[in-house]
Amino acid sequence: MFYLPYIVWPIKTERSPGLLMPTFGYSDQLGFNLGLPIYVPLGRSYDTTVLLDYYSKGLYGLGNEWRWAPRVDAQGIAVLYAVWQQEQDQWQWRYNLLHTQDDFLGFRLLVELEDLSDIDFFQDFDRSFESNTRRSLYSQILMTRTRGIYTLNLRADRRTTFLTANDVELMQLPEVELRVPSSRLGNSMFYWDLLASLNNFSVDRGGDLRGDYARFDAFPTLSYTLPSPLWLSVTPRVGARGTYYTNSYTEDRTAFADEPINRTFVAGGVDVVGPSFSRIWDKPLGPYAKFKHLVEPRLEYAYLGGTDDTTQIPIFDEVDSTPLTNRARLVLANRLLARSKEGVSARELGAFELFQEYSFSEPLNRGPEGATSQWGPLGMLFRLTPTAGTGIDAQATWDTLNNNPLTTSLASSYSRPEGFIRLTWFQSFFSQTGERTSSQMQTMLNYTNPRSPFEALLHIAYDVEKSEFQQQRYRFMWKGSCWSISAEYRDFRLGQFPNREFRIVIDLKGVGALPEIKGSLGGGFE
Repeated sequence: MFYLPYIVWPIKTERSPGLLMPTFGYSDQLGFNLGLPIYVPLGRSYDTTVLLDYYSKGLYGLGNEWRWAPRVDAQGIAVLYAVWQQEQDQWQWRYNLLHTQDDFLGFRLLVELEDLSDIDFFQDFDRSFESNTRRSLYSQILMTRTRGIYTLNLRADRRTTFLTANDVELMQLPEVELRVPSSRLGNSMFYWDLLASLNNFSVDRGGDLRGDYARFDAFPTLSYTLPSPLWLSVTPRVGARGTYYTNSYTEDRTAFADEPINRTFVAGGVDVVGPSFSRIWDKPLGPYAKFKHLVEPRLEYAYLGGTDDTTQIPIFDEVDSTPLTNRARLVLANRLLARSKEGVSARELGAFELFQEYSFSEPLNRGPEGATSQWGPLGMLFRLTPTAGTGIDAQATWDTLNNNPLTTSLASSYSRPEGFIRLTWFQSFFSQTGERTSSQMQTMLNYTNPRSPFEALLHIAYDVEKSEFQQQRYRFMWKGSCWSISAEYRDFRLGQFPNREFRIVIDLKGVGALPEIKGSLGGGFE
């Protein structure tokens, strides 16, 4: 139970019980903390680790981690951790369980379970930077099986969100879903697909808006590509959607009424690609043997009509919030393709597209003094990919009614085996005046040269409009022949819980991590 100033290097090939390397750190809220993990193998397929932690501000932590792999296709891990707060005379706790199995009664099984005593546990005790800012929980048990073109999914899940004054809890107990991708109907030229589901929901959105109800939904579609020349493709499609709910919202949408409700939709549309025009340059240049410029207009029309009044439809997911539509999308695409000298495959070197939507029903744009337009914003996309690891993407939307910009974005990336760098810049504007309302930039750099002992990760998000950093993350690592040392710093300013944290880890190959130094520098600062 006492540590002496020397290290014994393990030479055993099998796992052995014993004390693991201790962990320690500092937090402005919890003070200095010291952790002592104890590892116990329980056979070839199971082991457990007991976690003991002490915090100088009167807190004691106790945890247990179980791992199992009873079969080649099955494995899992479960972690339970609890903290005793002496001053408040109460426990705070959290548990996680993950299990995967390729064959369980003919299904592929995935189990993900998590829960905690309160949302402050993420901020106070979780050792992961990514978890410190979480404000939601998700648990599920999913079983999926595919036979031929049919896929059957069985799911039970729970979503809990802590972003509002009232915690929101949405559960499916269970969901039965049948999916059929686009498949040929017999020996005909028609193709069909299907999405059907049966759900039993338990909903708690706070106040009186809580209850249990069931839903059945079916959405089959049928499509057919008309005979046409190679430069033209016309594919019409039709479908219908029906949904039945055992309960509905009250008129003020504040509670559930014990009255069933139906919703029916008729769907249709057509995709027209062409007439397409192209020109080929059979002149080698660099690594490419020939080039092709393709001009390709497209018309995408979609119609969804049916139940107009959906105010009493209970909302759970995207199935319930499908909006009615009667729109056409026009696209004029220019693409530059090239064929490599070393093969027959072609790749896209660049593209330029103009696109705009037109509504046959509600206006898509509104201006001052009640002016409206059926035309939506005019969009532009420019994409350049001169090499497999290099890309530039620029997009913009323009309000044609008010003659002002709406959004602009620019993204670039450069990737090599040694790492990558990505730069993005996004801006948004108020449509009626053209005044800029948001401007944000992000930079991500990752260096992982396998021939170099040095690794680095940098991620910066900067709000240009507010002249402040939203997030900064720096991680550096140096690897030796049998050891490594890493240091990480994160400054997170988004949301209501800003924080600054650091972590230093020394790892010995075959032994594990030496004492981990982790600390919080607080979040309330300028």
